[in-house]
Amino acid sequence: MLKMRTDSARLVSPSRIESPSQTRISAGSQDSTQSMT
Repeated sequence: MLKMRTDSARLVSPSRIESPSQTRISAGSQDSTQSMT
């Protein structure tokens, strides 16, 4: 179960495991840019 979960997370976004905050900020920045454009 743990292995499957890790594989899924890696497939979704490997950076998320290293630094979830960074990925979250990146997603927020993209949303803001799209809204402004």
